[in-house]
Amino acid sequence: KIIALQPDGNKGSWSIMLSLFSYVTLLWNMLSRCASIASLGWEHFGWTGDSMTIKVPGSKCDQAGIYAYAKRVYANTCKPWICPVLASALAFFCRKGSCTHVFPDADTVRNTLRHFKEVCSTFSQADCQELGCDVPNLAFHDFKRGGVSFVSGLSDAVNNLAVKIRADHRVVDISRCYVLETSGQDGVIGRLLSGLPYGEP
Repeated sequence: KIIALQPDGNKGSWSIMLSLFSYVTLLWNMLSRCASIASLGWEHFGWTGDSMTIKVPGSKCDQAGIYAYAKRVYANTCKPWICPVLASALAFFCRKGSCTHVFPDADTVRNTLRHFKEVCSTFSQADCQELGCDVPNLAFHDFKRGGVSFVSGLSDAVNNLAVKIRADHRVVDISRCYVLETSGQDGVIGRLLSGLPYGEP
């Protein structure tokens, strides 16, 4: 729906479509809060093996970034609508000048949410039934909640602690002393969130 905005018409523009698509896709793939994604800079991106990495420097539960690590995200050419590499590439190559922030708008969260609500208002009742949710009442935090629920439901693939760490949730039991960044599990989570099949290299 976001990609299908009419950039040359009255309903949107290329800049709205590009920023909104990139923003929503990164929200889902990173399991991060909207303010954390809004503050990303290009220096937080890297590459390790077959995965792009994005390090969110801080979060609500870790404002100093003590537990921050580079989260793995993967390209998926079969499902480009949730591909974080494509979303990041669009944001990078369509940026203005040499901007150092992925989302340079001073009020990214509020502006993108307004555009997101406009997109949601175009969904019909049949669309809502097909998706199984009340689309007009969706908010950005639903992408983090939905992603956490999605990967947590795949009990044969990932452990719950790794999901909590990826989502920057506070781990209050003794596990935090022993389990920090779980790169193997994080890679599995990154693959699943980008729509790649589980169990294939």
